[in-house]
Amino acid sequence: MPLQTDPAAKRVAVISTPRSGNTWIRAMLATALGVRHHAWQTPAEVDPNTLPSGFVLQMHKRYNAAFSDWLAGHQFHVLTIARHPFDVLISILHFCRHDSSPSQWLGGWPGSENTIREATPRSRTFLDYATGPRAKDLLAVSTDWWNRQRVVRTRYEEFVANPVGELAKVVGHYGQATVDLNEVVDAHLIGYLRPQVTNHHFWQGRPGLWRSLLTVPEAEELIHAHAMTLSTYGYTANPDSSLTPEMADGNWAAVVAPARRVAA
Repeated sequence: MPLQTDPAAKRVAVISTPRSGNTWIRAMLATALGVRHHAWQTPAEVDPNTLPSGFVLQMHKRYNAAFSDWLAGHQFHVLTIARHPFDVLISILHFCRHDSSPSQWLGGWPGSENTIREATPRSRTFLDYATGPRAKDLLAVSTDWWNRQRVVRTRYEEFVANPVGELAKVVGHYGQATVDLNEVVDAHLIGYLRPQVTNHHFWQGRPGLWRSLLTVPEAEELIHAHAMTLSTYGYTANPDSSLTPEMADGNWAAVVAPARRVAA
């Protein structure tokens, strides 16, 4: 795909909860605009003076006035992504089995994912994490930004259902596409990207995966803990009442099978 840069492309900051599709959407947006992109953990790692006028930055950071001023002062326009919180938590559970970078999210506060590296979705260990302060703070990254003025919002599920259409909407806020968006999407299909990475960023990509891994009692715990997050985005949580513990555990074993870990 030839690189053609939109000279009017803006600086974009993708600021969202981890495991919400940030890397995937960031890469597609940057490719469509013909600009560079990169992910950092904190503003201290970034020298905005070395970045071009068109650029896509990614960071997981909760809203505060100083950070918002930093972004605005360096001409970054914020894009935030929502994803069903239960799918986010399941994705975190899988990702931390293979990668140590979650320990850097939010500066490691409050807590980390070390306790759940060998946990399963239905385990007490995971449920305590998923209903605790660390998970709530991670999920709050997107909710913090969701209703801020001048923030562009999108949903992971809508990108999965209609990637070309959703990409066109997002691109329109920041410039003009320099290449055919169908080509951009084809070059960033999850199944195509999965074998190209070793950091397990591209795993299942299936909205609603949580419904095959959490039975009603576990789901109800998460519903109680994250009612405000669900409400903020307008998500519902309807667990599968026919799912037995044995079925759920078998489904988890299948999606984390060693044969799939290489490409997960």
